[in-house]
Amino acid sequence: MLRTVPTGRDNVSGGGYNPPPERQRPQRDSNPCYSLERAVSWAGLDDRDQLSGAKASLRSGSAQAKVTGLCRVGLAGLASVGELGESAVMLSRPGVYVALLAVHIGSSACTDKKATGKTQVVPSAVVSAPAPPEVAPPAPADTDVTGTIKSLGCGKNATKQACRLLEDFSKGTRWNPTLPGGEGRWVGYTYTIKHGAEQRSAGLFWTKRIPTSQAGLGRLALKVGTGEFPATVAEHALKLIATLARGDQPSRRNQAAPFAEAFVPEKPFGTVATDGASIRFVATEEVLIRQSGRRVVLVAPTQASDGAAGDGRYSEYWLSNW
Repeated sequence: MLRTVPTGRDNVSGGGYNPPPERQRPQRDSNPCYSLERAVSWAGLDDRDQLSGAKASLRSGSAQAKVTGLCRVGLAGLASVGELGESAVMLSRPGVYVALLAVHIGSSACTDKKATGKTQVVPSAVVSAPAPPEVAPPAPADTDVTGTIKSLGCGKNATKQACRLLEDFSKGTRWNPTLPGGEGRWVGYTYTIKHGAEQRSAGLFWTKRIPTSQAGLGRLALKVGTGEFPATVAEHALKLIATLARGDQPSRRNQAAPFAEAFVPEKPFGTVATDGASIRFVATEEVLIRQSGRRVVLVAPTQASDGAAGDGRYSEYWLSNW
């Protein structure tokens, strides 16, 4: 390997060393165990060539001296590669890339100046500030059913089942289901009020625990959904609900029980705790849940523009299986 190595201390200026051609001599590779040529040696950037002058400049303490020394090393290395001429054919292509990269870093530092003439040191990376942590939205307001009770004309002599459920709901507590298997299914009655008329139907209520990471910020790790029994088992569904309401064990011949055990709603909803005792569906329709004894009571006031005051769906469910 041919290298240029300083043999004296001539031509020393500004901390860099540039000996004349007649004062340069060839030098073998620093590690004779390997035959690979070092790109930095051909470019004159190792510790035995002009880099020694750059190191002296870097120790001077000023940022401008550091950049100046790097500039001289880079430009001198470029000149060394040019002087080698045809003898540089032994240098591999990756080695040329390394040498040119080192020269580019030094020369770019020389040319990065402002109008004032001062050399600017450009940081290699910009550290961005960490993003602020997400803040959970405030809990939605709970619903006061006092106005709904008055709208339905509920009193001591009220005959509507919705009035009874609204009274139980107003005294209910926060619902926190215990689900050993992760899922639970309830069956019960839904009373629909439309323009003051009440209609009863058999319904289902489903819930499932989910990982907290899937719930979403500010939401409960709980999915819920409702449904109805098909008309083919409507009679058996009423018998199943009446049996569970009494606290008895349903008959194995009940045709609605297998349907209830396998029920999964087509569109489950997320849940969020309100600022009161209710849990609310994460849906466009307002649906609130509370615990009342062994039952789960749901209140869903109608928000339609053509609906009358007090219209909505009022449900009560008993646990069927979990």
